[in-house]
Amino acid sequence: MDVAARTKDTTLKAFFKLCRQDEFARTLLYPDVPSYYVWIKKNTWARRKCETNVGGYPGVKKDATLGRVFTVPPSRQECFYLRLLLEDDSQWDATMAEGALLKLPSALPHLFTTILQMCEPCDPKSLWDKYKDFLSEDILREAQLMCPTMALTFNHEIYNRALIIIENLFVEMGGGSLAAIGLPTPDRVASSSLSPEIGRETSYSVEEINAYVTTNEPKLLVDQMAAYDAVLASTRQDAGSIFFLDAPGEREKRS
Repeated sequence: MDVAARTKDTTLKAFFKLCRQDEFARTLLYPDVPSYYVWIKKNTWARRKCETNVGGYPGVKKDATLGRVFTVPPSRQECFYLRLLLEDDSQWDATMAEGALLKLPSALPHLFTTILQMCEPCDPKSLWDKYKDFLSEDILREAQLMCPTMALTFNHEIYNRALIIIENLFVEMGGGSLAAIGLPTPDRVASSSLSPEIGRETSYSVEEINAYVTTNEPKLLVDQMAAYDAVLASTRQDAGSIFFLDAPGEREKRS
């Protein structure tokens, strides 16, 4: 009898065999197996016989148990990388969601960077897109304190500052540029200062502006409409014109 035949199956190897034989098992990730199967003395997975039926799969039952799935150390390279193939980013998504729920915006960039460096998620860009507001919350709050009279919201400058912080942390942890792992490249020159002027010009609500224009455009007088049309035409043509408006302060305002 050769060595391979004498070697007992590990839980991971047995899972591979199970997937060849069991259609339902092929729908699972390895960490989910103990919810539907039990590890028996024959070194194999067997379907659970109690608990809740799974719709569409006769004979399959789910238990809310926290079963034990043994980890695979990196030193066992073949098994380690095979296990990686069975994983997705759902666990890192859940980790970020929990961090956001705890309302710790100052700590969230550190958590996100740790996931990037230590856990190597498959799609970092999707995690960033989903949680960028939470990751940028502290920066927005700082900008709002600097400019209390402006209705600042999340914008490109805010996100850019967050990316710079994350990239700095990533480098400190031994990583490289964010671009190398598929994240947007932060613009460090543009983010040298988050000035009130930049905040004012980039923080606005398109919906509110459209509503304001729709309401007030019909109220313009003939001369006002002429000036309004001239400014719009210059803007749309990128002409860079200069306009002088003669509007004495004493003149009665008309609506």
